Amino acid sequence: METPQIFTTALFFEGQDEKLWPRRLLHVPSMTSVEREGEHTYLGVQKPDYNILSYTWGRYKISDGPTLQVKNIGWDIQPIDPLRFTVEDLETTLRVVSHGKPFIWIDIACIDQENYEVKMDEIGRQAGIFYNAKDAFIWLHGSSTQQLQRKFDHFFQLVARLDGEAVEEIAFDENTTITNNWEPDDAASEIFIGENTFLPHCIRDLDWINDMQRCLSGIIGDVWFSSLWTLQEASLRPDAWFISKEGSVIPRKGYAEVALMNLVHGMGEIERHLSKALYMNRPEEDHALDVVLPSLKVLESIVQRVGLGGWENPSTLYGSARFRECIDPLDRIYGIMQIFGFRLGAACDPSREYTLDNLEHQFATRINAGSPIMGQLFVHTEPVDLGKCWRISQNSHIRTALRLMSTMTLNLAQIRLDDSEQPVFAGPACDFRQIAQQWTMAEEKNEGWPFWGVDGAVHFIALDENEYWYSRIPEDLRHIETENFALNQSLSNLLLEISEDELQILLLGQLLDPEDEEEAFPPTMPGCVGILVRRVVFRERVAWQRLGLCVWAMDASREDTEGLWRTVEYALA
Repeated sequence: METPQIFTTALFFEGQDEKLWPRRLLHVPSMTSVEREGEHTYLGVQKPDYNILSYTWGRYKISDGPTLQVKNIGWDIQPIDPLRFTVEDLETTLRVVSHGKPFIWIDIACIDQENYEVKMDEIGRQAGIFYNAKDAFIWLHGSSTQQLQRKFDHFFQLVARLDGEAVEEIAFDENTTITNNWEPDDAASEIFIGENTFLPHCIRDLDWINDMQRCLSGIIGDVWFSSLWTLQEASLRPDAWFISKEGSVIPRKGYAEVALMNLVHGMGEIERHLSKALYMNRPEEDHALDVVLPSLKVLESIVQRVGLGGWENPSTLYGSARFRECIDPLDRIYGIMQIFGFRLGAACDPSREYTLDNLEHQFATRINAGSPIMGQLFVHTEPVDLGKCWRISQNSHIRTALRLMSTMTLNLAQIRLDDSEQPVFAGPACDFRQIAQQWTMAEEKNEGWPFWGVDGAVHFIALDENEYWYSRIPEDLRHIETENFALNQSLSNLLLEISEDELQILLLGQLLDPEDEEEAFPPTMPGCVGILVRRVVFRERVAWQRLGLCVWAMDASREDTEGLWRTVEYALA
């Protein structure tokens, strides 16, 4: 095993040339697609400033109609249903996106849509193309400027109530207006979670919850939020500005225009408080919160389906991708791989044909090679075949609290392919019985370690859905959320009763506090991550089937018991 290394998602780009320049840029004044000369020269200009546009168009192609006229291209630009947007709408938008710069990048004018090899090479350059753009814009061509301004203003006002910042003006008559300041999220709240962790009042206000559901649904109802390719573009340029059907930026009261990051921040705030309300320990008798829990779960599902935020976690991204629309199933991988700097499948070798299974295998291999924690921080929500349990799939899911965790990790193991292209775990392992006993003793003596923002955290087990799960785990222990320590202890006890000695924990590494110095070890918040596995026979050899994910946090000195961890090299199933 190599020396343990601290990993951040920025290292996915290590060894990648993320600054590759596009093959073509559109020169807006002359509406000419200009091919690159050398590494980064266009019309004699080296490294020109250019802006970039993210929008949706593929699903609105029609067989006949007016098209955008672009010079110096050898492919046909497909006409678009004018009920969605007209050529004139697009031309106006391109001039807005140009924003005083002669060059922009837009896919239909800069990617040869009929040359597969060129197209796939350019798909493998998306990170560089978006990275090099000066400014980025998102065209929400389904709504007018006025409609979008109204929706966003309402959204930001609702979000502000989470921090007690919102102000409401109530007009009683022509001469009387009362300003109502919402109560802040402070100790006066009647809802508390854990120690010194309070929920804002609006979280138990059904009117606020329903209002937020309607508002958020109205915003993400635009087709841009349902496109798979825009999920990648959003993650590459979260600073992009929204523009309306008319090609106007969206004003915001008291601020600059509305950017994607404003929306991402707001949705992150919603998700953070939803996590506290839905999953952390709370008083058993809290009828006001119990009443709104079903509505809070609906709101949570809306936020998670959109997939904004959590971009640094591959499991989150791939899970969100299944809710997005695409024409080619292979785009489930091609449409998000550049978020992590990957060039997979035909983007590397267009001479071969690939299946989605081939691409998932490559995707999982690359993620686990970078960080086995990031490659395993998920649960399967549907059974998968032996041989694929170790890798993420379209039905992978990451629990809410884990979505919000640090993406800085300390790798203590490796998951790689052997000479026969089979996955192998190399690193520390221990019998499940031994580590479970440590958890129990720590729990009994309240020797947990502060983690997930909760004092006394000990452990959490998230099981994959498979035949083991269905046949041996009762309903009340199948979907335990992170902070329900009592049920997690019950699950540990059950596994000890039914598993005999067939279960082991493979230690992947630790989740670190990003505010720590990189050389700080042990970390101040030692969240250990491992996978729960059992011995099986696969392809006529002994292998270890992943059953789920384990995260635990307790005083590291407790784990120094001699002989607890041993170094192994296991085939994974």
